Amino acid sequence: MTESMHNYFRAEKAEALLFLAAGVISIAVACWAFFISKEKFYVGLAIPVVLVGLIQLVVGGTVFFRTSQQVNELAALFGNNQAEFVRAETVRMIQVMNNFTIYKWVEIAFVLAGAVMLVMRVQNFWQGLALGLLMQGALMLSLDIFAERRGERYQREIQLLNNAS
Repeated sequence: MTESMHNYFRAEKAEALLFLAAGVISIAVACWAFFISKEKFYVGLAIPVVLVGLIQLVVGGTVFFRTSQQVNELAALFGNNQAEFVRAETVRMIQVMNNFTIYKWVEIAFVLAGAVMLVMRVQNFWQGLALGLLMQGALMLSLDIFAERRGERYQREIQLLNNAS
């Protein structure tokens, strides 16, 4: 089980770096769009790109910087009290997985709103806003689907450990 736990968190930390990179790139693009280009299209693009970019930075940074300590604490808990490890991780992962449902609906709403606006052939500011929603929604949805699948595998490993005890 500890190997599964380490694999899960190693992948979480790697994806956190993707979130951080996406956040930095998003904020850089938004700054260019808003402050340098100043065209209405790019100003519209900048709004969702920078807002989601900030979320990407916060989420990526939080996950990346807390993960090592979290793994150490969980490994110690597993070594000292396997039943408590299973209980605590089961509760935590249920919440994590429930959150993915919320995240995915928001991301799907971004993608759909952007796509509908583009199909309606909005122009200038609104076209940029639509494209920004579509791009950031699709990126976040993709990353969260990978994370959700990883979480499902880890949850199954926890459940197998619970069934074995």
